Amino acid sequence: MSQLLITAKALFNSGRSEEALSNLSDLGAELDFDTLAFRSQILAHLGKYDLAVMDARRALSVHPADKKLIEFLVKLLFQTGRYEECLDTLQSMIKKPELKIDGLMIRAKTYSALKKFELAAVDYEKLSKLLVGNAPVYYNYGSALFGAKNYKAAVRAYKKARAIKADLVATDQAILLCHIHSGDTPAAEQYLRQLPSLQNISEDALCLLSKKCLQTSAYVEGAAITKFALTEKISSFKLTVLYLSLLKRLYADQEIIKFAKSCAPALLETPRITASIAEAYCRVGNYRHGLSLALKKVPHCTESLFCCFPLLATYANKSDLNIDLELLADEMIDALSADDTLAQDAKGELALSLSKLLDNLQRYDESYYFLELGNKCLGKGLSYNALGMERYYETTVAYNMSRYSKKPMHFLKERPNIIFVVGMPRSGTSLVEQILDSHSMVIGHGELPAANVARREIEKKLNGKEQISDEVLKIFRKVYVRELPVDKSTLYCVDKMPMNFWHVGLLAESFPNAKFIHCRRSEIETCFSIYRQSFIGQHNYSYSVPDLRHYYSQYLRMMAYWDQVLPERIYSLEYENLVSDIELELANLFDFIGLDVEPGCFKFHENSRRVKTASKHQVNQSLYKGSMRVTSNYPEFVRLFKQAKS
Repeated sequence: MSQLLITAKALFNSGRSEEALSNLSDLGAELDFDTLAFRSQILAHLGKYDLAVMDARRALSVHPADKKLIEFLVKLLFQTGRYEECLDTLQSMIKKPELKIDGLMIRAKTYSALKKFELAAVDYEKLSKLLVGNAPVYYNYGSALFGAKNYKAAVRAYKKARAIKADLVATDQAILLCHIHSGDTPAAEQYLRQLPSLQNISEDALCLLSKKCLQTSAYVEGAAITKFALTEKISSFKLTVLYLSLLKRLYADQEIIKFAKSCAPALLETPRITASIAEAYCRVGNYRHGLSLALKKVPHCTESLFCCFPLLATYANKSDLNIDLELLADEMIDALSADDTLAQDAKGELALSLSKLLDNLQRYDESYYFLELGNKCLGKGLSYNALGMERYYETTVAYNMSRYSKKPMHFLKERPNIIFVVGMPRSGTSLVEQILDSHSMVIGHGELPAANVARREIEKKLNGKEQISDEVLKIFRKVYVRELPVDKSTLYCVDKMPMNFWHVGLLAESFPNAKFIHCRRSEIETCFSIYRQSFIGQHNYSYSVPDLRHYYSQYLRMMAYWDQVLPERIYSLEYENLVSDIELELANLFDFIGLDVEPGCFKFHENSRRVKTASKHQVNQSLYKGSMRVTSNYPEFVRLFKQAKS
């Protein structure tokens, strides 16, 4: 070893890297292996990675089998994000028995960094056999399987890691996340409850589980899980907001009020939580107390106004409090105009609430401005596939064309028989279900996703084919019945999922005794009512007038087809006729079903049943004609709608 190299190493070890590098430059262009390898190390230390890699490769051309230098180069390439080069270099490293384990370890990490999780899992599996009883290897194996979305295998790997190393607490959250991402909410809840403590579970992971329950409509499970989580994370604002959201979806207003009395005082001071509690009081009829809670917050800040405004706009006219709605509307207009920090969906929701309040105040031009703003915000990032919807119509017709030449399938008679209430949203489906539920022999189940679930199931079996066999139809029926809540004490049950108009043929064939009620309403009033409603990320067609009109045309096509092939199975009920002559319409409706009209059906607004759709306020009122010509105040919408129609 030359004296210059010895001096350079001494300088480097004493922290004088630049001097060490300068010292080596005196050796000239012809450098030996030791000098190249050492200079590569200095260059890497100084952040001159390209030059470091170059020197390392030159050194390896002299001694290709040098273990330390290969390992140094591989780690350097990995740490600097040059993953593809790292993989190429690793091939030679793994071939050497003494470097195989280190090579596999780095390659597995490299694959993970490149998001090639399946390949990473293969290497970690090899390492688990070479390094028996190594907990970190099993943990990393689980992480690779998680990345590959093989959640069940990931859980097994994580559990193996925890069995080897009992204090490897990171596995607690890792296993929970596997259950969450696999959609197995019951398993996630069971695992959470068996843990001795939640201290190793982050707030974000618990929130993710609660959000998953919200997204999948698993409100009961979500509320139970979040309530359990709050026993330890008692002051968590995020979990509290999610818990209240889940309870709201369950219409568990008394539970919200009860929770408020035991809630951490600091949380009760936050506008969002106050608004949720205030709304619960209003929904149980205690308008004065609920609105008073909201009004205490509103003057304090814009956030409070944003949180409480929808509540005040909806319930202000139901209390004896003297709320100046004109002033409230003006304050909201100023706040929305001045704020540029709101998320698009939150801004959209507030704009629609403001539009409805301005409509009540007969400030129609302003109302329409905020109606368009709300739909623009809520529709941002969403797209409506018009061509895809036309193909869906064609596929639906093709599915059912193959059936009507045959005799319908007959199954064992069961109770209850099903009444399907179909039509466009906001066409009176909730009102009709409320009337039906007011009959002693009928129970309403609301909007069931069962038909959608069943259709998706048979489409997997069909795999692009259009022939509906008896076997496929039996699967459809079986899946639907599995999703159906049954009360055998009643003669009929109601599924009022409006969008079941797409599935009338499949449902008619699967349930020969079923009745179909098609709710119709003025085309333009139906579409305007949809346009005014926030569907929270659903119904992508509803945020644009041309898209809305196109979807409505496909609905008309679909129902015209069903009326042609199943004329005796479908009863068309006109909303306007129901409003103008309820006695005649109900007599005809119940005659079609096969029941006598009961007095309670005319007092549907006194039915204590909770309605969980956008029409929840209307069905708790007696019939009124105010909703029949709302568009007369909105000529711009009428113009755009007619333009889209033409």
